[in-house]
Amino acid sequence: MPKYHHNLEVKFIISDETQYYCGISFFKKNVVDQVDVCANRITISFDRSKKLNVADAFHSPNSIIRYELQRALCFYLVVHGTIPDVESIIYTCEGKSESIEHEVFTNTWKNCDISVTLPVEKARVIFESEKGKPFYVIITHFVKAQLVLFSHDRFRAAWSALNGLYTYIDSVERSKNSTDSDQYVSEETKITMLSTVIKENDMMLASTKVKKLDAESFWKQLNWYLVLSNLSDKKFRKLNSGLYSDALLLESYYQHRSIYNGKKQEKHKDEEWSIIIKKIESRKKTPIDRLRFLICDYCYVLRNKSVHAVRPYPLFIISEDVETKIEKTLTEIVLLTIKDLFIVYSGKII
Repeated sequence: MPKYHHNLEVKFIISDETQYYCGISFFKKNVVDQVDVCANRITISFDRSKKLNVADAFHSPNSIIRYELQRALCFYLVVHGTIPDVESIIYTCEGKSESIEHEVFTNTWKNCDISVTLPVEKARVIFESEKGKPFYVIITHFVKAQLVLFSHDRFRAAWSALNGLYTYIDSVERSKNSTDSDQYVSEETKITMLSTVIKENDMMLASTKVKKLDAESFWKQLNWYLVLSNLSDKKFRKLNSGLYSDALLLESYYQHRSIYNGKKQEKHKDEEWSIIIKKIESRKKTPIDRLRFLICDYCYVLRNKSVHAVRPYPLFIISEDVETKIEKTLTEIVLLTIKDLFIVYSGKII
C-alpha cells in the first residue's frame, strides 16, 4: 500500500531558533510520527496510506494530527513559558502546500503565559513512547492551573495534576512488589505513599517556598478548625508518635487542640499531647514536614471539600487578600511539588 507524506508547520513570530525536541511522536502502535519543536516553529511530519486535506487533518472527530499538534503546543508552552503570535500555518501533502486560515483558533493561544515551567529534557517524556501518556495528561492540568481565571479553578486543576502524578507514583512504587501491583489502592493509601515519597526525595523547589512562609501572615491564617475537626484518632496517634517533627507545625496543632478534644465525649487530657509538647520545645525546623502537611493534610482536605461540593464555590471574590491569598500560595506550592516530583519520576517510566 503506498504511503503519502504529510507535513504541518506552525511558524511563530519570533527569531529564536532554539530546538527543544526533535524525534518521534508516539501516538499508538503502528502510528509513530515525527515532531520538531523549536522556539520559532512546530513541525509535524507523518506518512499515511491516503492523502488528507485540511478538513480531514484538523476537523475529523478522531484526527490524529490535531492531537499531535495539541500535544506539541502543550510541550512548547510548558518548556517555553509562553506561546508567541502565530505567523503562519502551512499544510503540505506530497509537495503541495496550502496556507491555513488560523486566526479563529490561534486567537485562543494568545496570552498563554505560565511561570512554573518544566525542564526540557524531562518534558520530552510525553513524546517518546506510550508510557509517556500519563505525563502528558499531568502536564495538561499543570498548564491549565496557570491559565484559568478563577483562583479556586487554579487550585483544583493543580490538584488534578498532582492526583495524576501521585497515582502514577503509587503504581511505580507498587510495581517494585509484584504481589500487590494489581490490587485496588485507596486514596488514603496513595496519599500516605505521597507523604513518604516527598520525605524521601529532594523537593528543593517546593520546600524552599514553604521554608520562606511567614508564621503570622501564612501559618496562623490557615483554617486550623478544618484541620483539627478532620483529624481522626488514627492520624492523631501518628501525629503523637512522630509523624512530624517540625516545631512550628506541631505548635499550631497544639494551640488548636480544643477543636480535636471537643469531638470526644471524654475530653482528652494534655498528657496525651505530651510527646508533641516535647517536640515543640525542641524548636526543630523541618521544612519537608511543613510541605508534607500542606500537601497531604491541608490541601487534600480542601480538595475533598471542593470536589464533593461540601462548600459553596467561591464565585464572587470581594477581598482578594482575605479570600484568595492563602489559596494562591497553596496552588503555587502544589505546582512546585509537581515539578519536583515530575523531575524525579519522569525518569522512572514503568
